[in-house]
Amino acid sequence: MAFSQAPGWKGCAMTNKRAFTLVELLTVIAIIMLLVAILVPALTRAIELARRAICSTRLSAIGKAMALYAGANDSCFPVAPAVIWTGQGASNSWTGKTNGKYRTTEPVPTDSDVPVTASQWLLVRGGNLSPTAFICPSTDDTADEPGTASYEYYDFSSRDHISYSFQMPYGRYVPTNMDPPMRGLAADKSPFYDTPTGALVGGITPAKNDESNNSNNHMKEVQNVLFVDGHVDRDKTANMGVEGDHIYTRYRLGAGGAAGTPTIGEVGNNLLIEELYDTFFGP
Repeated sequence: MAFSQAPGWKGCAMTNKRAFTLVELLTVIAIIMLLVAILVPALTRAIELARRAICSTRLSAIGKAMALYAGANDSCFPVAPAVIWTGQGASNSWTGKTNGKYRTTEPVPTDSDVPVTASQWLLVRGGNLSPTAFICPSTDDTADEPGTASYEYYDFSSRDHISYSFQMPYGRYVPTNMDPPMRGLAADKSPFYDTPTGALVGGITPAKNDESNNSNNHMKEVQNVLFVDGHVDRDKTANMGVEGDHIYTRYRLGAGGAAGTPTIGEVGNNLLIEELYDTFFGP
């Protein structure tokens, strides 16, 4: 049977699809760019806050490892014997055997290139921690190679492989777990020694509550600090030591500030600490 087409029926009409005009396209692009401009900083900020939390966790792990070490070593936190001997008024920068390569011989008192980090390597050498534990994720630092070879070494290979500064075990005492609970043991890397060699950085003047004195680890906004009692705290200033002491400077009675006001000290090659409970984090 043949079907006849109804009068006036012309089939399905084709509809014309209207394309975006140039103005509309530019408007959409502008909106996308605005959203990106709003969201990227927020995302970046969220990532940084997460990294700060990881940093706190790693400092806490270092604290636990130091406590275990002290429990097996007459209450003393890790201290390479040569560090105390060479630290009496000597420079603490990375030189010689420890600049860019592993120290393969045990430090002795006659060595002049034994930074405080040699003490912390004792935790790696003893299998208490992986080198990764010493890296703040907010920095560009990279971890030293772990593995069996670690037990043959006596220090990190360079200052770029450790993101933290530690209490300087120089002067009248060796840090122990019997020290005041609110005394610092470690913190984000000191801005005064934040170089690949650990050498003193020029152009920074020690001052209380000055952002230029803050660690570079977290955009100079905060410092994570590990204390003797094992807890980790965070603050917007560097005055987190005992009685508000500046954690990145040394206080010497009669030098670097009036007696009785140990909140602002000084930095330099003479690293001898004269105050018994000074909090001074060095390279």
